[in-house]
Amino acid sequence: MSTRPSFGIVGVGGYGGEVCRDLLEEWNLLPVKFIAAHDPMAANFPERVQLLKEHGVTFYDTYEEFLASPIQTMWLPVPIDLHRSMTEKAIAAGKAILCEKPAAGCIQDVEAMIKARDAAHATVAIGYQHLYAASTHELKRRILKGDVGAVHDATLHATWHRTSKYYARPWAAKFQRNGVWLLDSPANNAFAHWVHLLLFLLGPTQSQSANPVAIEAELYRANPIENYDTCCFRIKIETGPTLIVCLSHAANELRQPLLNIYGSAGTLTVDSREHKATVGGGPHPGELELSPVEHLDTLNGFAAFVENKNEPHASLEMSRMHARVISGASQCTPVVTVEPPHMEIYEVDAGSVHHIPGILQLFEAAVKQRKMLHETALAPWTRPAGKIDLVNYHEFTGVPAET
Repeated sequence: MSTRPSFGIVGVGGYGGEVCRDLLEEWNLLPVKFIAAHDPMAANFPERVQLLKEHGVTFYDTYEEFLASPIQTMWLPVPIDLHRSMTEKAIAAGKAILCEKPAAGCIQDVEAMIKARDAAHATVAIGYQHLYAASTHELKRRILKGDVGAVHDATLHATWHRTSKYYARPWAAKFQRNGVWLLDSPANNAFAHWVHLLLFLLGPTQSQSANPVAIEAELYRANPIENYDTCCFRIKIETGPTLIVCLSHAANELRQPLLNIYGSAGTLTVDSREHKATVGGGPHPGELELSPVEHLDTLNGFAAFVENKNEPHASLEMSRMHARVISGASQCTPVVTVEPPHMEIYEVDAGSVHHIPGILQLFEAAVKQRKMLHETALAPWTRPAGKIDLVNYHEFTGVPAET
């Protein structure tokens, strides 16, 4: 595009507020002309609304009025249960859409979004931030050209604690809201970027994510919530490798995401704590600095995709693979409550933290041994995993009853 496309945002509080704050700080660098906003709760954020208005942003009272505005492109940093409906309405209005991750709460909603996009020949990208980082695509090229040889397995583990304030949000850790599947969890929200990144890096081509064909899952809750705050997955992908994924928001020790891909000639490690990736062994060992994944970087990537459909982006097809993992995990096994003394509580300024003592060490043992949590036999509160075949899996049918 010869000129910057007009742009609007839905949501100026919560995560949307973080996006707006960062875009305001980088105002002169924006690849779009930010002219419109909508938030039904805008009155709760008067300072931010005023600042946006001072920058020339017009606020619209309803989503329909927002879509009728002269914007060409838009970002939807809204709760998960609104992703499908708002995206489909924006597609019908002829807008180019950046929908926040995950694309939707369940597999059938993502597939419905794909159908709506294709019918309208619309432009839709998803906000999985790593897909807008140059280093991600360089890592994918190195894997595809054989720098670690034939990949046989991979692991991902991370622990971020979350407080009672985090879980007080009306959609946090919910199965559903307003009749729409959310499946909100570490794997489908805070760590969704990383599960998606792992699937993308193991995809068969530069623009495809890996296709999961089976999943085993252990799901646990230490917090008084509906869904899980701690999980372990074993994912089998179509091309052969097996992935072990361990994630928790119920930890008193911080482990930034650590991703390892093991091949016949070497290992690729992505360590977000060190902001670098390393390739050990293989024909081209070395280090690579991870590219920034700030909101401006995501918006730059989206704007480039809008201008040129060949530019890298997180597609709905990639999102379908992540949704298949999330839906399959939640369908194949109930969430198990971790009770004291295996769960403890401590207080911080933002509320109470329910945590599982030693969960990080248990994760480290599991990924080292390439085992599920219960297979390590290191924790009495674990339970055998459920399993589901994901070949031709297109519909999440619900959460199994607790036993």
